[in-house]
Amino acid sequence: MKNIAAIGEILWDNFPDGKELGGAPTNFAIMSKYIGSNAFVISAVGDDFSGKEILEKLHQIGINTDLLQINPNYKTGEVNISVDNAGNPKYEIIENRACDHIHYSEKMDEFTGKFDAICFGSLSHRSEDSKQTIFKFLHKLDKKCLKVCDLNIRQNYYNKNLINDLLDISDVFKINYEEKSLLENIFKVNLNKAEDCKKFLLEKDLQVLIITNGEIESEIITLNEYSKLNSKKINVVDTVGAGDSFLAGFVHGYLKKLPIELIHRNAIELSAKVCESKGALGIL
Repeated sequence: MKNIAAIGEILWDNFPDGKELGGAPTNFAIMSKYIGSNAFVISAVGDDFSGKEILEKLHQIGINTDLLQINPNYKTGEVNISVDNAGNPKYEIIENRACDHIHYSEKMDEFTGKFDAICFGSLSHRSEDSKQTIFKFLHKLDKKCLKVCDLNIRQNYYNKNLINDLLDISDVFKINYEEKSLLENIFKVNLNKAEDCKKFLLEKDLQVLIITNGEIESEIITLNEYSKLNSKKINVVDTVGAGDSFLAGFVHGYLKKLPIELIHRNAIELSAKVCESKGALGIL
């Protein structure tokens, strides 16, 4: 069984009719556990009722919380989410919460050789505390650990330097279609053809580039393989956590060295299941 970690934001997604555990890295970790991995969440919660609820929820699911910090100086993270008629979410991110202040600890050094893969994104780098901790930890990880970046752009919490730093440390880089346009503009590249994507892989020293386009299609590109598949036609409840589950499915298959097209189909199936239920973790 593989050891899969996620580092970054953990929070409550506040929907109009209730709250669900969330944060892109957290969703990824939980989906990884759901499909058969040992999963770890590296983040911080507040010393409050919301933080205690998160710890209890993670323990129920079976997520390892050895590196989940309790910070008494900040409240547990929250995001207010509204969903349009097509199931597409809109996010209002509440700033300066515990997950914005993940601090490096000696305990983290004990885990630098234990992970087979780790997932991270851009949002958790909006604060200097978490940014420094995440990069320090990623640089200390064993070389065998697959470093997986789900860019996950939100609002104005990004810049070219941050994206470049994330690319530099990543083995796998996942973007959606809006983020694809952003990358093309920032780095003056063309990602419309497999050949162009493979050139980008070489330039950025990546193993895999993943491009998702919602309910239409998705692409997985390596230096030697290319898979482009249509999304599954389903009745969408909401798309919260769809990309996180797709990525968890991909990493699970990639670490098992399955054929890329099979990995791709399995990732689509898992993502579709999530979209057919409410919230990122509705299938649990």
